[in-house]
Amino acid sequence: MSPSIATKRLEHEGNAPPRVASSTGEQERSKGKGKGAAKPAVSQIPAFDRQALQRWILSVGCVTFDLDLGPDLEFLYPPLGISKEEKDNIAFSSFPDTSIFDDGYTTFSWRVREVPLHSSYSEAPVIGRLNKPPPPGPSPAASSFSSSPDRNSASRSAPPPPSTASALGPNGGGSALNGKLLSQHPSMASIAAETSHSRNNSATSTGTTEPSAAALSNLPGGSTSSSYIYGVCFFRQKRDPSIRRGYFQKSVVILSHLPYVSLLTELVSKLGPLYFEHGQPMLEAFIQDVVRWPAPESGVTLTLPALGSVLKVSLPIGSQFQTDAATNAYIPSLTNPNMATSLLTKKKITQPGRQPEPEPLLASIPTTPLIDTFRDALADLWLLWECMLLADPILVIGPDPKACSDAVWHLLDLIRPIPYAGDFRPYFHIHDYDCGALVTKNKPQAGTLLGVTNPFFVAACGHWPNLLRVGRPAPKVTHHFGIGRSGSASKKPTAPGRKRRASKDRPLLKAMVDAVEKQEGVEAANGMLRRYFSDLTERFLQPLNRYIASLVPSSGAIPTLPGEPLRIKPFNTNDFLGSLKAHGTPLLLKNRNLPTGAAIRQSLYLDFLKCPNFSLWLHAKLAAADDDNWRRRIKVLEMGDVQRFAQRNGEIETIDLLSRLREEIVSIAFSN
Repeated sequence: MSPSIATKRLEHEGNAPPRVASSTGEQERSKGKGKGAAKPAVSQIPAFDRQALQRWILSVGCVTFDLDLGPDLEFLYPPLGISKEEKDNIAFSSFPDTSIFDDGYTTFSWRVREVPLHSSYSEAPVIGRLNKPPPPGPSPAASSFSSSPDRNSASRSAPPPPSTASALGPNGGGSALNGKLLSQHPSMASIAAETSHSRNNSATSTGTTEPSAAALSNLPGGSTSSSYIYGVCFFRQKRDPSIRRGYFQKSVVILSHLPYVSLLTELVSKLGPLYFEHGQPMLEAFIQDVVRWPAPESGVTLTLPALGSVLKVSLPIGSQFQTDAATNAYIPSLTNPNMATSLLTKKKITQPGRQPEPEPLLASIPTTPLIDTFRDALADLWLLWECMLLADPILVIGPDPKACSDAVWHLLDLIRPIPYAGDFRPYFHIHDYDCGALVTKNKPQAGTLLGVTNPFFVAACGHWPNLLRVGRPAPKVTHHFGIGRSGSASKKPTAPGRKRRASKDRPLLKAMVDAVEKQEGVEAANGMLRRYFSDLTERFLQPLNRYIASLVPSSGAIPTLPGEPLRIKPFNTNDFLGSLKAHGTPLLLKNRNLPTGAAIRQSLYLDFLKCPNFSLWLHAKLAAADDDNWRRRIKVLEMGDVQRFAQRNGEIETIDLLSRLREEIVSIAFSN
């Protein structure tokens, strides 16, 4: 979802702030009293502060369980003019759909498609708000805090209490509302473009990364939007005999247009417990902290105060790989097992009496380490890397939303700096309004990546080419560890639809397995593993980078006329394959020394050229080359002598040059 959506939606909602319960105790006391229970007020955020807030987050919400409606969005602070589809998606995405514990909490993330108000078939929902004069009647509180009834939602359920059965049966900134906030904060335009994944670039992909227009038009609401809302939740559950259901279940959720999963997770992990304990003041304090933050800027490390603590956060540059000390300290060329072992046992030396400085959060990856998330599937990471590289559909099955959502984010990180052009959903459920389009009996769309916990998807997606099980369920719940293509138990956590062509680094794999089993040097091993796959992707891209460099005019090329743009040659598949055959690739492949080695290499690159990831990556490369050409053209113009050119050329050529100069001056002024 783009930042401008927030401004438009605030205009729709007006200035009425939301209604918020002040504490856990008050929330629990209100249970059983109906929707008419009065709730205390939260101060209204000034319009300017709202704009400052929504450079980072769109709103903060609270989701509770309603016995008639299922999960229900109680409030958004500040309010947003969301559609009914979005309200339902936010509510159901913020609750686990399986039982994961009796008393406890968890954090997880999700991503849902925007369904703008103008695309919705339903009336705009009424969400709780505050400081409104109560209308006359016997129950003014019920009138001022109500939700649009949806009797068809009665069958929807929250995570079942542990005494019930846990199995339940039955995808930045491409919005039409992209103007106002971006124009007020120019630095946000580049952030939104870089973090949008498939949103801004859906036109450059093959068209298979998102539901087709026909499919989208048949969805509830009929939205064809390619913008997304990111949410990170803190879900709390505990026994409460005073509640008819027997359990207190509630989620605090932070909504954002930025996919900064680790930052949002840290924020909601701090806000959730404080809000449940102290209520409204913590919500206000959090909002006031965020509005004071500087605007996000690609590639910078910021120190951000939040709720009495300070977060040091490193922001990514588009889809580039993010590094920290653990990834920078180790070289990924680990063909020597002794070298891998020595690197894992290497200790950091610090001065006596001084604590090492904490590493900044890497905003684009989860806080849970890669090596822990895939501890039971480490041997399959090479296959998963290839599936992600080629945008193969993958169903990620976890025992809880955190396990599957973390796995999806880590899969995206495996192939950086290649942007993922597919529709990825870190946590997906049967009530998502896109479920009917993404989960069908037909072949899944290229690039579809779903993280699920409901066993329903095991059968519904049994025909998908790649199924992956991650995480370990709680001991009280019975699950198969591995899953076959038709849902049967198997020994491996993956059921692959293709044969792996990339060669495994077995010494590295052994070092990783030893680190996990012995729980020694896990941080170093995690950094090494991330760096290894980043290097693997760079090796894969070397032949493509070499060929594209030949298409771009050299730095010494001079245009025929001053200011004339230097043309980039079009990409030609046959020419690239010829270059690949002549120069090879540093990527190690299976059977590379056999007669079939060349055919395996060519088939891997041909598959990549056909997948939507290549279209998105190529678009970004050519855009960067065009930008470089534009800068060189400006330098030529700065050094040019117009009068001398006019003396040497005719009147028509001179007028043409002046016209081009005028266009360049306008474009420079517009870009600044």
